[in-house]
Amino acid sequence: MRVCVISPGVVHAVPRTVAIADQFDEVHFIDIEGNSDSRPLLAHGVVYHSSDREGKSLNRGRVLQHLLGTIRPDVIVCHYASGDHYFNAIGYGQCPVASIVMGNDAFYDEGDMVVPFLAKLLVRMSLRRSYYLSAKSELLAQCLKRYGVTAPIDVNYWGADMTRFSPGHRLEARRQLGLDEKAILILSSRALEPRLNIHLIVEAFPEILQSYSNASLIILGRSSPDYKRQVEDTVSRLNLADRISFRGDVSQDALLQYYQASDCVVSVAQCEGFPNTVLEVMACKVPVVVGNIPHIDELLENNRNAWICEKNPQAIATAILAVLGDATNRAAIVDAAYATAMKFADIKKNGIRFSYRLKQSLTNIQPASRVAQLVFKAIFLLYRIQRKITHYSR
Repeated sequence: MRVCVISPGVVHAVPRTVAIADQFDEVHFIDIEGNSDSRPLLAHGVVYHSSDREGKSLNRGRVLQHLLGTIRPDVIVCHYASGDHYFNAIGYGQCPVASIVMGNDAFYDEGDMVVPFLAKLLVRMSLRRSYYLSAKSELLAQCLKRYGVTAPIDVNYWGADMTRFSPGHRLEARRQLGLDEKAILILSSRALEPRLNIHLIVEAFPEILQSYSNASLIILGRSSPDYKRQVEDTVSRLNLADRISFRGDVSQDALLQYYQASDCVVSVAQCEGFPNTVLEVMACKVPVVVGNIPHIDELLENNRNAWICEKNPQAIATAILAVLGDATNRAAIVDAAYATAMKFADIKKNGIRFSYRLKQSLTNIQPASRVAQLVFKAIFLLYRIQRKITHYSR
């Protein structure tokens, strides 16, 4: 079976593709943004394609259609069940499409982006035309069913490579990163985007400093320029410039070192499927403070295998102080978190499961009618026209 994975620039798409590579005869990876690390893919026999490299003169949709026509896959797997790459995969119409669905693909009302009506319509039409969906939480799976999806939906937390994301030596990690070996180090490793509430972590930090004057906060990740300025303004307003540093996007190797160097990692997103960051941190046996989103209790329980808090500065500060203040309780919770990660977040096991379920879903292929395909393509065209009009009217 020839599988084609399409990534719109998602960092987790590479390890997930590696996790399924051995389960199929041939695996291709189309990198829409051209920024994925192709080395792990090539090392596992995956054929790598960069849309930027293979057709800059054409728009991405035409490049993608050309690549699909050249590869001629038996099935397409899309990371994210929204966006032009997913709509183009459905519009290709020559083979079944599966998707690894994330929270922002369905939880519109809780996100920070305004999703146009036609985009929502295309997402729902595409979901209903997909043959298999992998959802990052039970709550997300239930949401997809409410959208009228009849294809098999499997809850898969994916997680991380447990031979890589594993407990390390804190002081050695700090030496390699050039960090203060004696400081209390708090880490935010999520992107600087409004829905990830990085500003709340910053606003919580003065209370941490009252108890731990040697505490520092490191903020990693790509950033939305406007939101980054907002967070930087908050840092200046609170006179925290000497205690909070922005390190930008880092490699996966460096990210692992930052995890291992930290005393506590904080993730308080407004909405998401299930935070892969949290699972990675748990696998490293590092304490993690998690914002209370509706489905977090599918795997986590406060004061058993995580510190769960409400999404406000006071609650975040209280949770971080709880992590730092009780070494015995901290060790017990970290051990329980590690056991949870081993059970639910081993990407190698979850990749095998995904592959098996995907193959099962393809035993009864019924192509969409020509009329249905034409209707979908017409709505996709209207969406692109609307987007161009909106862009040029600004």
